[in-house]
Amino acid sequence: MHDVNNTTEQQDAYECISVWYGGYGNYFCNFGWTCTQTFYSMNCLNLQNSFGCVSLRKAKNTVFNKTYSVYEYESLCAKIVDHMKSTGEWWEFFPHNLSPFGYDETVAQEYFPINESEAKTKKWNWKNNEETSSYHGSYYQPHNIQEYDEKIVGYDVAQRNIDELLAGIIKCEDTKKPFKIIKQELAFCIENHIPLPKKHPDQRHNERMNRRNPRKLHERACAECGAHLITTYSPERTERIVCEACYQRLVY
Repeated sequence: MHDVNNTTEQQDAYECISVWYGGYGNYFCNFGWTCTQTFYSMNCLNLQNSFGCVSLRKAKNTVFNKTYSVYEYESLCAKIVDHMKSTGEWWEFFPHNLSPFGYDETVAQEYFPINESEAKTKKWNWKNNEETSSYHGSYYQPHNIQEYDEKIVGYDVAQRNIDELLAGIIKCEDTKKPFKIIKQELAFCIENHIPLPKKHPDQRHNERMNRRNPRKLHERACAECGAHLITTYSPERTERIVCEACYQRLVY
C-alpha cells in the first residue's frame, strides 16, 4: 500500500481514502468496502473490476455504474485510461477542480495555510472567509446558564427559557455571524454548569486551532543539558524546551 489513509485489511492499494475490509487492488478510491480491482470509485460496496463508479453495490465489470461483459469492460477501460493519460489525469487521485469546497474552508488550510493568491496560482478553489448571511431578523440574548436549569428556576421557567433559546438566533460577539444552540449542546452546558457560548462554532474552532503549534518541526537544544531536539516550538519562542530525560528528572 502507498499513500493510503484510514484503512484496514487491504492489499495492493494506492492513493485511497477509507477503503476497508478484505479488498485488494484499489486505486484512487474514496470510501470503499470489500472491493477488488476498483479504480476511481467512491462509496461502493463489494465491487469487482469497476471504474468510475459511485454508490454501487455487489457488481462486476462496471464503468460509470453500468455493467458490461468482460471484453467490453476491458476495452472501455483501456480507452478511458488512454484519454486520462493524454490529459495528465491518469495515475493521480481525483483532481482538485472537482472539489466543491474552497481550500480555505477545508482542514488543509488549518495545517498547511496559504493565502488566496497562492491558491489561485495553483488553480485551487477558494472561498472568501467573509461569509454573508441572509438573516436580518432579531437576535436572542442568552441568559445565565442557571436560567435554563429546572433544578434552580423550576420546570416552567426553565422550559420557557429553553424553548426561546432553541428557537432563537445568536450573534457571534467576534465575527457577528448568526448561529444557534442545539438541544444537545444546551443539555451539556446545563449538566456541567458551563456558560453558553457567545461565539460562532467556526470562531471557536479557529481559536482552538490557534492555540496549537504549527505542524512544522525545528531543531533546538535542550535548555538543561544541551542535547539536540526536534520540536514544534520554533527557536524564536521563549518557552524552555527540554529533552525527555531532563523532563523526567525535573518533573519526577
